[in-house]
Amino acid sequence: MTRFKSKLQALQTAKKVWTCQYCRTQHTPSKPTRCTTCDHGLFFYFASMGEANRFAELALQQDYGHISDLRVQVPYPIKVRGQKIFEYRADFTYKQKDGSPIVEDFKGASSGHETDLFKLKRKIVEATYQIKIYISR
Repeated sequence: MTRFKSKLQALQTAKKVWTCQYCRTQHTPSKPTRCTTCDHGLFFYFASMGEANRFAELALQQDYGHISDLRVQVPYPIKVRGQKIFEYRADFTYKQKDGSPIVEDFKGASSGHETDLFKLKRKIVEATYQIKIYISR
C-alpha cells in the first residue's frame, strides 16, 4: 500500500475514470466523446479507479436485485436561512432490499483518511437530512 505525504498528492496521482452509463466500460486517462464499446456518449465521472470499481460492484448488485435505485454524485445542499452554505455530494446512494436508504462516500485505501472538514460536513449533512453516511474503502 502506497502512503502519500498529503491528500493533495494522493488526488494528483489518482487515475480519473469515465464509465459509460450504458455498457459500463471504463475509460482512462481522459474523457472520450463516444464509448469505444457501445458508441454512446454519456459517462459517469469518478475521481479514482477505486471509486469506479465500487460503482461497478454496486451496479452488479443492482443487476442481481440486491439493491435498487442506484444513483451517482447525489447533491445534498446545506442552507441556513435560505442561503446556500455548501453542497455535499454523496458518491453513491441506493436502497437495500428492505427499502432502507444508504448514502455512501468512497475513501481510497491509500488516501482514505477523513479530513476534519469532511468530518464536519458529514455531521452537518447527517443532522440536516436525518441520514447516516457510510464510508466504503
